[in-house]
Amino acid sequence: MKTVFKLVVGLLSLTLLTAITAIVLFSTMVNSDLLKNQITQYVKSSTGRDLIIKGSLHASFWPRLGITVDDISLSNPAGFKGDTFLSAHKLTISAELGPLLNRELAVNRASLTNAIINLQKNAQGQNNWSFNSSAKQESHSTEKNLSDKSMHFNIAALALNHTSIHYSDTKTGQHYSLDDVNLTADNITSSQAFPLHGNFTFISDSNSKTAINLKTIAHYDSENSKILLENSDLRLKPENAPEVVIKGNIQTDLNSSLIKFLPLNLEMGDLKINGDLSGSYASSNFGFNGHITTNSFNLKRLLSSSKSFQLGNSNSLTNVLLTADLQINSQNISLKNLTGNVDGHPIRGQLNFATSSSNIGFSLASDKLKLEDYLPSGSSSKSEVGSTNNKRSSGPLVIEGTVELGQLSYDVYQFSRLKTNLKYTSNLVSLSNFTANIFGGSTSGIINMNFAGNAPNFSIKQRMSGISADQLLRTLTGSSKLNGVANLNIDINASGKSGAAIKQSLSGAITFIVSNGAVYGSDIDYKIDQAISKISQQNAETADRGYTPFNHLTGTASFSNGNCSNPDLELLTPTLKIQAKGNYNLLSNNINYQLTCRLLQPHPINTEISGTKINADLSNYDIPTKVGCTLQSPCVSVDLGGVLKILAVEGAKAVAKTAIKQELLKHVDENVGNVINKILEP
Repeated sequence: MKTVFKLVVGLLSLTLLTAITAIVLFSTMVNSDLLKNQITQYVKSSTGRDLIIKGSLHASFWPRLGITVDDISLSNPAGFKGDTFLSAHKLTISAELGPLLNRELAVNRASLTNAIINLQKNAQGQNNWSFNSSAKQESHSTEKNLSDKSMHFNIAALALNHTSIHYSDTKTGQHYSLDDVNLTADNITSSQAFPLHGNFTFISDSNSKTAINLKTIAHYDSENSKILLENSDLRLKPENAPEVVIKGNIQTDLNSSLIKFLPLNLEMGDLKINGDLSGSYASSNFGFNGHITTNSFNLKRLLSSSKSFQLGNSNSLTNVLLTADLQINSQNISLKNLTGNVDGHPIRGQLNFATSSSNIGFSLASDKLKLEDYLPSGSSSKSEVGSTNNKRSSGPLVIEGTVELGQLSYDVYQFSRLKTNLKYTSNLVSLSNFTANIFGGSTSGIINMNFAGNAPNFSIKQRMSGISADQLLRTLTGSSKLNGVANLNIDINASGKSGAAIKQSLSGAITFIVSNGAVYGSDIDYKIDQAISKISQQNAETADRGYTPFNHLTGTASFSNGNCSNPDLELLTPTLKIQAKGNYNLLSNNINYQLTCRLLQPHPINTEISGTKINADLSNYDIPTKVGCTLQSPCVSVDLGGVLKILAVEGAKAVAKTAIKQELLKHVDENVGNVINKILEP
């Protein structure tokens, strides 16, 4: 903006110098060709540039002094691309005669129409809008002489019509243009405020366009190179984005490139920002600082550049209120010490918007969040994600930062004291370094979610400790037959829009250890004791409690095609060590497990089967057991046939031992017989 404003001032100065020259010449000559020659010579001596007038030159003396020049151009200095610095279809100047007698130049109108201005910086940092030293010295001398003679000026009207200004920097590669510039200033004087208004289109180096409209009252302090734009109304309308309106007073120091908004009043849709802002607009030291406060506004509408921007809850981000310290530089727009309210929940932290890319960084904390309200809904094609009409694409939107939440809910899951690094890009949500309290314990790890397809996809790697098994199962299945304190290692993947679809697609594995709990629905200790009692024809020693208490339960759950398999399940009760393997159907809830139960305490049995006396300790043998039916109503049955086989084996051993003893005693003396009796004692 500094360059553009200096250009306008420079054009005004050049216009005035040309007008003064023309007026002086009017008094001595009227030949247009001679007048052209005198003007071009004066411009050459004043600027070091070649002024070429290809068109006609018209001069008038009454009732005003005036000059109109068609088809003119001003050359570039050596070492810059192209021959032309400025070209214009028409230059018009008219001035009052009377004020000249009092050493005043009163210009009724000065206008430049259909002009093209090419501003350049070369690789050495030199520009083509500065004049050589001799020209500057002569110009300074002329201004000094005019000042010494108390020459004053005022301009009734100044206009730039349909003018284009192009800027390029070879060193930085920066390019931009001001297209179709229409600028009008009325009642301009050297000491009083004057109205200024105009419009143009700003075209960035990525070919994005922003329409700009300005209305203001300008104060120009030529001695100190300061400008005050009072009661300004500045409107910026980017392509495919809401209009930005800045109102208030704008103070600029052209020498230091400093600008202040006193105060800042900005509107963008229903967003209104009030505060203070000041800084430098110089390219070498570009940066602004201030403090802002917003009204309550609809952030969703502000962020939405297409209909594809949809959130799980249509009311999400529709009520946002912020206060923050604002910092702006050539790379970023930052909100520091941010406080505010989003959808009724307080937030604090900071935000950073990268102006050179579509990246948003943040560090935010809040008391509560319902995650599905803020996740994308529906699907997006690859062409929609990060699409742009610009020549140079800035890539897809990337949102990345840290989150702290007092409470987070997602579907049936309730987290507290959550901390995580969050990254969102192209419908991918990644939660890394994820820590939280859940199900009475804690969890940490990684959660990835992909919302790009027809159904969301989840990838979860978590270590959970101190978890309530009852809370976990009630949340996952709606009911629970297990309690205890669980530690789990989770590495699973799933996708789907419904619980059934997620169960069907579930893959991966969970290893677990559950301590000091119980399995409800059946008492395995009682079932084993009851089976032994029937065989031994004795009363059962225990009563049916309806559950099986355990010291620990361990195993691995592997998921595939809607099934959960447990190849290494181990359950340790006060009286049994149980090893099991089997399957659980996640959709039907049917279970099918084979158990081997080993008594932990000696359990002698003395009975007679088919005339054979049995004397055995059942703790030395595995007792086969089956578990079936459903998870909600398990059926436990002890394999009595298997127990009888064990006892038959024990009976056969006893018969064989007696026969061997009797046969040996026939062939040995008494002393040896005593030894054999001791060895073969039952």
